[in-house]
Order: sequence, then C-alpha cells, then structure tokens
Amino acid sequence: MSMELMLKERRGRLVPVAVILTLLAVGLIALVEKGAPRLEIPVDSSPLNPLSYGASILYQTAQTRYRVWTALNLDDLDRVEGDRCIYAIISPSHPVTLDESRAIVSKLLRRCSSTAILIADEETTSNTLLHHLNSSIRILGNRLVDPLDLSFHPTATIVLSDRRYEIKLDLASEVLGGVAIGVVESAITVDGASSLQRSLVARSGVCVASTERVSDRIDVAVVGDGSIFLNQVLASNQTIYRRFAEDLLDYLCGGSTSCAVVFDAMHSSSTDPRDLARVVAGLSPQDLLYIYMVQMLLLLHPAVWLPPAVAFIDRMLPQVFRGYAMWVSLPLLAVVVLYAIKGGEATSRDEPLAEQREIELYVAPELRRAALEGRIKLDSRDFINLYTMVDTVFRGLVGVGLDDARFPDVVGRYTGVEKSRSFWKFMNRYYRRAVRKSLWPPIVFWGRVVKRAVSEGEAMLNAVGSSILQYALPYQST
Repeated sequence: MSMELMLKERRGRLVPVAVILTLLAVGLIALVEKGAPRLEIPVDSSPLNPLSYGASILYQTAQTRYRVWTALNLDDLDRVEGDRCIYAIISPSHPVTLDESRAIVSKLLRRCSSTAILIADEETTSNTLLHHLNSSIRILGNRLVDPLDLSFHPTATIVLSDRRYEIKLDLASEVLGGVAIGVVESAITVDGASSLQRSLVARSGVCVASTERVSDRIDVAVVGDGSIFLNQVLASNQTIYRRFAEDLLDYLCGGSTSCAVVFDAMHSSSTDPRDLARVVAGLSPQDLLYIYMVQMLLLLHPAVWLPPAVAFIDRMLPQVFRGYAMWVSLPLLAVVVLYAIKGGEATSRDEPLAEQREIELYVAPELRRAALEGRIKLDSRDFINLYTMVDTVFRGLVGVGLDDARFPDVVGRYTGVEKSRSFWKFMNRYYRRAVRKSLWPPIVFWGRVVKRAVSEGEAMLNAVGSSILQYALPYQST
C-alpha cells in the first residue's frame, strides 16, 4: 500500500484577531448607545397574542383555510385583496371611533368585491361601527346569568346553515336586532355582578348572536361573547369551539375560494414584557414560560447587561489592584489576554493573497532523521497531519481508526493491548489539545510530542505490516 499526504501551508491571516475584537467592541458600544429594543406584547384578545387570553389560534386556524392579514393600523388595509373579505374584531380593548369605522368600511369596499364584518364582543365598544354600517344590531353590554346555578356561563344554541352548536358562554352580552342565529333558552340579564341579587327574573329566548345584510356588498355577524374565540378555549379538549370558529368563517366567506380574512389588531392593548406578569392575571404555566423567554431575550441585549457590568468592574478594579493582589492579578490577566488573542496558534504578519502558496512535501529517511534530531520546527499542525495520516493507514489495514474505541483491542492483537491502549490514549489526548477541544495539558512542547508520535507510530505500524516511511511526514520548515 502506498499513500501520499499533501500538506497545505497557508501563510498569512486575512483578518487579525485584534481587528475582530475591535469590531466586536465597536458593535457592542453601538448597541449600548442605541439602547435595548422597545418591545410591546399584546395583553388582550389580539390575533398576535399567544397567551391564554389572545386570539392567535383563531388567526392560525384561518391561515389554514384562507389568506389572512393583520390590521395594526388603517394603512394595512390598503394591502388587502380578495374576492370577499372578512373583517374580524374580537373583544377590542379600545372603542372603534366613527372616523375609524368610515375608513375601515371604505378601504374594504375598495379592495374587495364584497365584505362581511364579524364582531365578537361582550361590550359596547363596537357599536359605533355597527351604527356607521346602518345595521340594526346592537350589543347591550349586560351580562347573562344561568338561572339554574346563577353562574355567568349559560349555554347558547347557535345555528349556522344546517349545523347546530351547543356552546357554553362566559360573561356574554345580549344582542338586539338582526336575524337571531344564537339564543340562550333561559337567562337572567343583569347590568353587572352587583345587581344579580336584585334581578332574579329569568327571561326565555335571549339572543346572543345575530346576522344582517346591510347592503348588497356588506354582511354583518355579531356574537355577544368574544371569549369563545380565545386561545384557552380553542386549545381546550372541547373541540366544538374550534369547529364553530371554522364553520363561522366558512359561513361568512360564502364558499368563496379567494376569501381573505382580516383580523383587527389596532384596537388591542400591549405592555412592556417586564410588566406582563403583573398586568395579566390568571396566567398558565405555558404563559409564564413564554414571558420568561421574552424577558431573557431582553436581558441578553448588551444595552441591558453591559453598563452594569462596566460599573461593577469599575468599582472592583481599585480593590483588585491593591497591594499583593495586584502582583497576582496582573500576570493572570496577561495570560488570559494573550491566550484570547493568540488562540494557542503561532501568528504571522498578514501577507497579500497573491503570496499565499501550497507546498507538497514528501519525506525521505534523511528528512525523518532531521525531524527527530530537532533540525526541523514542528508544531500542533504537524501533529494533526501526522494523526490524520496514521488514522488513515490504520483504517486501511485493520478497519479501525484512532477515534474508534475498538482501536486498543483490534491493534492489540499485533502489539499487545496495553501498548496499543497507551498509544491510542496518547494520540487522542494531544489531538484534542491540538484542535482546541481540550485545554489539557496546558503547556505542550509540540516538537517532543510529534517526535514521540513518529517513533511510536512507526513501531505500531510496523507491527501490523506498514511503516511511516512509506508516507509523507508533515513538517514546517524554519
């Protein structure tokens, strides 16, 4: 078997380590000067809120069926396009103003052939939009109470086309006007929890959902409870809520294959991630994990941790470099800095790309003797090349390489297990050190290590019927 090992010697380093460290320092300073990013996390039923009280699951559900947009402001509506468009408002935190209502309807009619407005709200914050649409539907903003257990969770029956849903509501409001598609069979209506004791008369057939066609291009659907579309409900094991949400979108799209669904996010509230746990109550473990991850991302920004770190170092330096501690700290600091800059490698002055070259070296017995006698400079790169050559030869001869845990047993059949195990440990220990996977041993005289590797390697290869003299021994000329 004959093999030739080519050594590629690259002289010159394109970018010195000092330049890289300087650029990193400049980047850190720029980030600190710019300050930490200003993040606002939605805290209500926004389609962008992944917490329990958000509506991101409804957003994702619509994405699997139709093209979806999020309206963070009125300008976002100028990008909407579709044959039929659905504008969905889920429990807005801020009232919809008359000017906003005009702009929303105008932009939707300009971008779409027809549109449907879906409002799921238990408050009166969306009535202005209904008024602008000339709709007879209104949300009263009261609360429905189940007369059987006096809870705010009555059960409503909602019918879409030929499908019927029995859905338990939560703090739902009565809806007046339009064509009723959802009613609570029996409910007590109250203005608030404090008036419950004064209003114990139940009413039958209380409407909680209505639809209405207000023009040949505009339809309206109103549900007096936005909570049935929140993440904590749609993610529950009660699949009826998800089926109802999907069927309601299909119902409003009217079978259009180019239907577009626009979720209103311009009337949502948001807060700083650091205040999220305080602002939002009833958080689940998944919510707390999400908040923790967002806060950790903020803490990792240099503008957050670098100024306190610099201030701490500034306070500690006078204590460290005082008296006897100074003579201990300075050498240690110098060693750390030198190791970080040099990286355990010999460095050289940068040279132009044209001067970089490739050298192909082949070893004769005289050259081997020169290496063993110390007349040739050897370093960690020479050891890596020698390791690679020996590893390749053993793989070809016995089927295992130096990185294989079976090496001592397989090669031990020819040399003895103890001898092969000692050689195997020696080669891998210094290989990990050469490629910087280990810092042990901390001080290495690579010339001695390579000489030992050459001698022991040749003895091991001779034992299995080969020799290093058949192959190129890598070296670096002085």
